[in-house]
Amino acid sequence: MEIDELRNIDLDKIMDSLGYEKNRKQSDSKRSVYLTEIGKISIMGSKFYNFSTCAGGGGAIDIIKMIKNYNFNAAINFLKGIGYSEKTISNPIYSEKKKELRAMPEKDDSKINIAFDYLCKRGIPDVFVNSFIRHHAIYANKYGSVVFLHCSFIEYRITGATIRGTNNNFKQTMGDKNDGLFWFGKNIKEAAQVILAESPIDLISYCCLKRAFSNNCYVSLSGIFLPSSLIELLKDRNIILAIDNPACEKSAAAKEANIRLEERLREISGAVIRETPKNKDWNEDLIYKGVKK
Repeated sequence: MEIDELRNIDLDKIMDSLGYEKNRKQSDSKRSVYLTEIGKISIMGSKFYNFSTCAGGGGAIDIIKMIKNYNFNAAINFLKGIGYSEKTISNPIYSEKKKELRAMPEKDDSKINIAFDYLCKRGIPDVFVNSFIRHHAIYANKYGSVVFLHCSFIEYRITGATIRGTNNNFKQTMGDKNDGLFWFGKNIKEAAQVILAESPIDLISYCCLKRAFSNNCYVSLSGIFLPSSLIELLKDRNIILAIDNPACEKSAAAKEANIRLEERLREISGAVIRETPKNKDWNEDLIYKGVKK
């Protein structure tokens, strides 16, 4: 995204991405008021003012520099994250059309900070995490685990979940994976290409590492299982297979399954591109990239 395009990102959208809620009592048709950890901020169009510091400015770059205490380059990178994540996730797949699945993990909003911090520690930018929370694609259960909701590909119906523990190695998949999986972006029937990864965290990590496009469909297989319903939807489609690095697999069975999945996809479609992470998986690549910086 160009500098001018970043500078002109709507300031209210930025505050929403940062997790701030508009103060309804103090806001009116001319200005929006937000209460933040650095003071009360008023926004009027492209201008903003911090009442606590008696300082203000104009444009998205300046407000990020103020709120996040970033330099110019850091603010630019942050805004690119907002731009890409919003373009990629802004068409919510978890809409009012959904039908709640019985026996889903109970949602506990008091634990969402645990889930949020865990994903950020895994290298995922906070703007991406906020987007998924805001679009109700993920939530926290009573244990503080992250619940990634599965959705059907056609009916926009919640079908299950992938659960990831935040203080241990707990992993669980609920529901029928043939009925739906964790996915985001463009509907698979309309997408320019379909990206397949093993876990939700790897899928999001891949999206963070690569330039995210809103016309792609991103799908987590929750393993390396290929549901029959997905096979039908992938016929003659452009596919990027972004599963774990087979050279890092310790299990012979896992290596064999990795190979079989790629072979099966090539039978389905002649347009399969295999992208392999440098480390074991895409999340390790994302974390390593962050440490290296």
